[in-house]
Amino acid sequence: VRYGQTKLANAMSAMILHEKLHAKGSKVKALSVAPGLAATDLQETTQKMGAMKAWQIHLMFLLRGQSANDGALPMTHACLMPDVESGSMYQPSFQHGGFGPPMCIA
Repeated sequence: VRYGQTKLANAMSAMILHEKLHAKGSKVKALSVAPGLAATDLQETTQKMGAMKAWQIHLMFLLRGQSANDGALPMTHACLMPDVESGSMYQPSFQHGGFGPPMCIA
């Protein structure tokens, strides 16, 4: 639940910042990005905190995980592609944002 709430808060912050920048005539873009299910130290912390068991994390990554480098693709896309629109959110495109090439979801 917390992860979903923070993802929503990030998207809303980008939209609000976009509106403020647009009202001032700024060319700066405000974007929100989610990495998807990327293999980082976060999973080790999640296991140590007792939020998930090791077998659950392993199964999740087996089914729809990706490398940390691939998890950086939505951020790279948002920063470098000329067609991104301010106020948008980008995340991986497969399995509800778990992995895959970046796509705009909002």
